[in-house]
Amino acid sequence: MGNSLLQALQHELEEVFQEHSIAVWYDLGGTLSALVEKAVPQNVHLLRFERAYLPLRVKLEETDPFLEKRWLIYIPAESRKPSWLRDYELAGRRLDLTLADLLSRAFDIPVNRRMREILSTPAAKRLVERWENLLGSTLPITFRQVKYALLAAALDATSTAPRDLILSYVTREDAHVSLRENGLLPEFRRFLDDQGFVVASAHLPLFPGDVSPLKVAAALLFSEAVVNGRLNTAGLEDVLPREENRSQWASWAMEWLRHRDDEILPQMVREVQEAYQIEERLSGLDIAGIQGFPAVDEVLVRELEALLKTGLSPEILDEVERIAKLRANTRWARESADMTAPLPWKASLAAVEILKAVPDVSKKLSQKGQWSLKDLFDQYAEGWWHLDDAYRRLEAYWDSLGVLEEPLGLPAARAYEEFLNVLARKVAMALENTHSWQIPDWLPQSRVLEDEVIP
Repeated sequence: MGNSLLQALQHELEEVFQEHSIAVWYDLGGTLSALVEKAVPQNVHLLRFERAYLPLRVKLEETDPFLEKRWLIYIPAESRKPSWLRDYELAGRRLDLTLADLLSRAFDIPVNRRMREILSTPAAKRLVERWENLLGSTLPITFRQVKYALLAAALDATSTAPRDLILSYVTREDAHVSLRENGLLPEFRRFLDDQGFVVASAHLPLFPGDVSPLKVAAALLFSEAVVNGRLNTAGLEDVLPREENRSQWASWAMEWLRHRDDEILPQMVREVQEAYQIEERLSGLDIAGIQGFPAVDEVLVRELEALLKTGLSPEILDEVERIAKLRANTRWARESADMTAPLPWKASLAAVEILKAVPDVSKKLSQKGQWSLKDLFDQYAEGWWHLDDAYRRLEAYWDSLGVLEEPLGLPAARAYEEFLNVLARKVAMALENTHSWQIPDWLPQSRVLEDEVIP
């Protein structure tokens, strides 16, 4: 039978109809209603209660007045014991079977009063519908697995994995309401505690004893900031998960940040930033690895502005390049670009590329007294064209530089101009010594289409 809920229910009903031809099944709350049609044994006719008892009686008496067929009367409510139903119970079998009863009988799961309460909720019905998906084929099924599956059903999570439960909680606008309405907040608090989340807060001013989505979001974001950016943990003890769990929470945060269609995340991030005055906690260049807070970019720009004003040494350019690469593809960089207000990182990368390359190219051009047009063209094709490409990117993102325009953008533009001047002089000298515009191994533009594209 494995752990199939449907097979377990089919087994229960088949046992009933081995000895009886009619059964009245009471399923308080209709917890198993999604499986009823599929679970009815062969050659058994189903009658489902639909708001009133009388239609059941009429249909049964008109269809089979002498009870010559086999019948299952399914009532997703508490027994009200009308006399005629009682007669059918006595003639056949009364079956009291809810989801809680089935779990106890089929899977030996201990079901106490609290478990019965949460197994009679709308979330329990959704669990029945998604049983195969949420509980898979693992045996034995445990008390904890069932509770996690209930949480997943209430949160519409894709699985019972802690990652999916937590990310569903912070990305669904009605997550907290759904847990409360299904009576699952106590279970969710215990689940969070199992994951290292600090549920009880003795002196936390912002979220005292709270498991609101905002506090869980703060735990994710600060875990990522501590792990990836060495953020100082002072004052964050009541919102950070326990130290041994922070790397796991940081990885969940990174996955959350990759959800491009999550409209709740930017709002939550900004609320946490404001509540904790995050900019005051950020300093130094180590914070470049922090992905969760857009305030990191603002702080880094100020740090780099100060650094660049001290000079443009290779070490400083390497550091600017390292940071720009880290920041160029963050969620916040992509969103800023989508809003046509790009951050300065792509422009910074282009500027650094120019500043690093021009000295070597200019030196190579100057050291050789006489260049042929072919040599110049070959060198350009082999790598010098990258300078033109970098400058086009710098020009395209120039307005994003902001305060980095003076210490970084303008020096790069001047360096590119220097490269063009040296190159122009060498081309002019080469032209003075050539007797033809034909360059060996190079096709004139007028022949490219004819010779290469349409041979």
